[in-house]
Amino acid sequence: MTEELAKREVMDPFFLWTGPDGRNIKDNSQVNLTNTGVLILNDKFQGSLSGVFTCTLNYRSMKNEKEKFVVLKFLVYGYRDPDFQYRFRSRFIAGDCRDGANNYFFDNLTVALKQLVAKLTCRILNPQFECHVMKEPGAGLQTNLFITFTVDPYGKGWELICIPYHHDCEDETNNRAKMAQDLVQIFFEKQVSILNQYSGKMPLIYYMNGSLTSERIDSCRPGYGKNNEKHPNCTECCGKSPLLYIP
Repeated sequence: MTEELAKREVMDPFFLWTGPDGRNIKDNSQVNLTNTGVLILNDKFQGSLSGVFTCTLNYRSMKNEKEKFVVLKFLVYGYRDPDFQYRFRSRFIAGDCRDGANNYFFDNLTVALKQLVAKLTCRILNPQFECHVMKEPGAGLQTNLFITFTVDPYGKGWELICIPYHHDCEDETNNRAKMAQDLVQIFFEKQVSILNQYSGKMPLIYYMNGSLTSERIDSCRPGYGKNNEKHPNCTECCGKSPLLYIP
């Protein structure tokens, strides 16, 4: 009801609530409706219900018993806390920036990393490299490949892993991301061990010991996003709404 109607006596009120998809939500397990037309969002609320809710109130006036209608619209946002992903940076010593071997090496490295984290239903995002000639203090010129990539826990099949957790699998998701970070670090540490076994000429491209760094950053799972302009008081929130958020 409106604030005005709530203070008045009305006859034969009838309430109809429809969700963002335009359907009656009376039997939806994610919400509760009272006999006075109050909509209550329960702990089963999912992001798919974010959007415009419409309440149509049909009643009769006590003065003349004339039938009246009131339509009220409410915009509801579904939020969830951000999950973790890890951004990596590393350097490899190479021969020449114009050498096609750099692209070949990078492609194979990316494939290896994708296969590595896929075991945990994680994925590699935005892999890229840049080649630069560096002058280190007290040394000559050296060609370096600067490689960056991100690991997140939303690889193929991640939804199936979350099914046993019903409404939220934040801890499980973040644990998989952390395990993937550990696997990547071990992978690069092994590169050092392999290099230490070389007794002769070094390979054309090899990992620069100690150059790997990782940074944990917040991320929104697929289908969610942030809108700092609309919600400056909750810039870290991941929301799902067809009106404001881009998956």
